[in-house]
Amino acid sequence: MRWNARIRSLWPVIRVALALSFGALALVLVLGTIGWPAGDVRDADHFQFWAGSRALLEGASPYDLAEYGYSPIRIETPAGRAEYVRQQQQLADRAAPLRDTLAEKCRELLGY
Repeated sequence: MRWNARIRSLWPVIRVALALSFGALALVLVLGTIGWPAGDVRDADHFQFWAGSRALLEGASPYDLAEYGYSPIRIETPAGRAEYVRQQQQLADRAAPLRDTLAEKCRELLGY
């Protein structure tokens, strides 16, 4: 199959992908003009929460990531499991105000 014919056969899919991309860009621009979620992203609370939860998961993984700064959590031992549970509870406690903030921003955006 020649390239022109192949591209022509994929044109409907390309058009949908372009439409979705431009729609997403328009949504980001509209949300940016009303100041949401830029303020939360600038404060970086949600990103820091995500990074902390990801670090916890990586620490409990079976891979040795010490060279990347992740100290392992030995979940195969009782002390390691207790440490993992403790850190999960800390994440859950940190998540509560973030969930409330996100829910409030969604209500503002939707007009509730």
